[in-house]
Order: sequence, then structure tokens, then C-alpha cells
Amino acid sequence: MTRREEILARSRKIRRRKGFFKALLGMLVFSVLFAGVTWFFHLDFFTIKNVYVRGVETIDEKEIKYKTINNLGGLYFWLLPKDNVFLVSKDNISAKLLNSFARAKSIKVGRNLPDGLDVEVKERINTALSCKSEVCAYIDEDGFVFERAIAFDGKEFLKFFDEREDSFFAGSSISPRVGENILDKEEFEKLMRFAETFASEKFSVESVHIKENGSYFINTNEGWNIILNKQTDIASARENLVISLNGEIKDKRVNLNYIDLRFGNKIFYKFRE
Repeated sequence: MTRREEILARSRKIRRRKGFFKALLGMLVFSVLFAGVTWFFHLDFFTIKNVYVRGVETIDEKEIKYKTINNLGGLYFWLLPKDNVFLVSKDNISAKLLNSFARAKSIKVGRNLPDGLDVEVKERINTALSCKSEVCAYIDEDGFVFERAIAFDGKEFLKFFDEREDSFFAGSSISPRVGENILDKEEFEKLMRFAETFASEKFSVESVHIKENGSYFINTNEGWNIILNKQTDIASARENLVISLNGEIKDKRVNLNYIDLRFGNKIFYKFRE
């Protein structure tokens, strides 16, 4: 081996040793950093211990706190704690709480350093009742059926009876099911607006029966019905109803059976025999 070859061989050995020591140093630095990060996230100072709840009116605040803390157990990748204030999955906690509390319309979860979570709740508003026979469930302002009504004053809420064969009540012989809209939001709001406009006409709307063909039979407290459908313009229907009640029907209203407002300005009505 020539001197030049010896020098090149020695140089390669030196480079290999340097590469080895660099790799070893890199692994050491990584291990130290990894251990430091793991230690940091396991600090009790940043472990979630407090839950601050806002916005609840009827939902049990203690139950929200309990379920929030209960959903924080476990580790990420068998190593990092899920109850660390920096690592907590806010969206996951929010989704689990929404699944646990039907009355909650929305739940936002935020960090409250160093060891807390803020839980902001927006509750659904009892707007109407979805009923089957004498058993009812609450409907919120968007037409969503969300909770069995255990005790209520039935006169305070408009009752909806879904009589469609393909409705989500099909197969439920005892009580209405919850977790779905009884009607789409716009249609529900339209019927609610219609029902709330007759206080000055000395009668009130007590219930809405949703029929198979898209029609609505609306029962009044005087025993007669109003018939609408999805195509009915509410403003025109109300005007035509008031005109008819104060005109041709006025003196015969006590014997009125129904008034049909599904055909625009063509108004049909029937009296009891």
C-alpha cells in the first residue's frame, strides 16, 4: 500500500468515526429532548383539574363537569396524557358532551390555563311538542325533537302530530322518537308563525297534524280545522282566513268544520251537519 493509499484509508476511518459520534450525539440530544417534553406534559401543574361551565339553565352543571373530566382519561400513543391542558382534544370533548346532553344545542370547549377548561353551553329552547297519543317530546326553535317531555302544561305549547307513514315515528307505538327534525327548519318556522298570529281573532291554534300528502290539518280551540300545505303562502292564507271568518262564515262560525286555504284565493269551507 502506498503512502497516498494509507492517508486515504486513515481519512475514511476518521470520517466514519465522526459520523458515528454525530449520530450518537444526535440520538442523545433527541432522547434528552423527548424525555424533557414527556416530563413537561406530565407535570401536575398542567393537568386539568377544573371545569368552568357557562350558559346552562336546566342542564345539571355538575353532570357536565363530571362527564368532561371523565372523558379526559388515557394516553396518546401510550405515552402522553390526554388530560394535559395543552394536549386535550377540545373538539372531541365537545362532541362527547353533545352526545350526552340532548338539550344542548352547541357546546364550545376552550383552555383556561394553567389547569382548567371552559365549557360554554347553548341550550335548546322548548318551542313546541311532538306528540303521539298522550306522550310528547320537546321540539326546539329549529324543529328538532330532542327530549322526552316528562311533565308540562300542554296548553303552553303547540302540539305536532306526525301522521305520515314514512315519518320517523313509524314503528314507535308508545312515544315519539327524538333526535330528528319533525319538519325542515323553514317549514316548521312557517307553521309556528301562522299559529301565533291569531290572538286578536279570539281563537287559538292547539295542534298541527302532518298528513301523508304534505297537508297540515291545524286544530283550533273552537273545534274547527284549518287546512294548509307546503305550497301555502302564510301571509295570504292568514288574510284570507280573517276575511272569511269576518265575512261569509261570521254568523255560522260555531258550526264550522274546516276551512281549506291550500288553493290561493280560492277558499273552501264546510259546516257541520
